Amino acid sequence: MLEDLPYLSFFPFFTISLECSYLPSVKKWSKEHLIPSTSSYLEEKPFADLLFGWRENALFFRLDAEKPFEYVETSDYQKGDALEIFINTRDLAGKRFSSFCHQFIFFPEKVGGHLGKEITPFRSAETHPLADPRALGVESTLATSSYSLQIEIPSLCLYGFDPNRFDHFGFAYRIHRPSGVSQNSCLSPFEFSLEQQPSFWSRVQMIKK
Repeated sequence: MLEDLPYLSFFPFFTISLECSYLPSVKKWSKEHLIPSTSSYLEEKPFADLLFGWRENALFFRLDAEKPFEYVETSDYQKGDALEIFINTRDLAGKRFSSFCHQFIFFPEKVGGHLGKEITPFRSAETHPLADPRALGVESTLATSSYSLQIEIPSLCLYGFDPNRFDHFGFAYRIHRPSGVSQNSCLSPFEFSLEQQPSFWSRVQMIKK
């Protein structure tokens, strides 16, 4: 019956617009950099805050998880603690991945010697070289009841990133945990796959006050 149908949010039918504030230093995070949570619209219980900022040569993220680190899963990263970040440097309105689309995964504990890497699933001939994981700046801090990640994705890892010419980008994220459902930015994992639907990602305007 109707009550047995999976929950469907209204996000696929609208464009979510966000603002990303300039970040002069990673020591100057503020509430202006906090990404608004959409968990209440997706019937989720949020367990983390994600912040972002930009400079001419990089995008920056900070994850503050209000849960202890449990473990990372190397065979299927979505079953462990991990943060996925999706970026479309030109925010083109296509329905599939283009050469400007990127998918990154970050961990609280090293996997294969690194805390993060690019895992973009390329299609057709529109490709760019996968980022060297050594070029990603990632710091992990583990505490008894929480953990945090500081992330810098430099422009050399973001094909097409040029704030002077394109002051907006497409964006989405997923925060995974072993003991519960993930926290998502704009789509429930029970609805659509972010890897297959970049047109559903949020539109982010880079602002510099």
